[in-house]
Amino acid sequence: MKKYFFYFSKKGWFYEFLYFGDSHGLYMVGTLMNLPAGLKINIDEINKDLERRQKGYGRGQRMKIEKDEINIVSGIWKDYTIGAPLTFLIKNRGANTEKDIRSVPRPGHGDYSSYMKYKLPDLNIYTERNSARWTVVLTALGSIAKQFLNELNIEIHGYVKTIGKMKINNGEITEEVKKYIDEAKKRAIL
Repeated sequence: MKKYFFYFSKKGWFYEFLYFGDSHGLYMVGTLMNLPAGLKINIDEINKDLERRQKGYGRGQRMKIEKDEINIVSGIWKDYTIGAPLTFLIKNRGANTEKDIRSVPRPGHGDYSSYMKYKLPDLNIYTERNSARWTVVLTALGSIAKQFLNELNIEIHGYVKTIGKMKINNGEITEEVKKYIDEAKKRAIL
């Protein structure tokens, strides 16, 4: 379980969130604390952001397995926040098919640092804890935060400026950029 704080103003309001679950377990889970009561939550917008997360060139095979949809289980009533912690689930469809114990860490992954901290002998355990699957929860949390900020007339925009040493012009993924991504994936670095 990871816990973070996002301080919003000098008045002391802060957006606190937790996320937990294993990438091949039943669910990924997120909880937000300190959301004000009365904020309208648009679940369709959250699901659009989750779908958008899965698009784009170079995504892994797992993106084809998952069909992410948020299921808010506490903290809202008739689409409005109630001031209590908001908790949601996102179902995992991918299963961990690894049956053999793995003792060699993957380059560029959190296997080694997790092993040094927890000392569990099978590095497959850390695959669950250090997975890109975590981004599904972070996307949903960000989507809810974005809805709150929109209420304050604050818009959020983002774009990719570079991938490694490759500059991206106006967010356009050209054949040259695709080739760079493919070569980097083969080397397992960017």
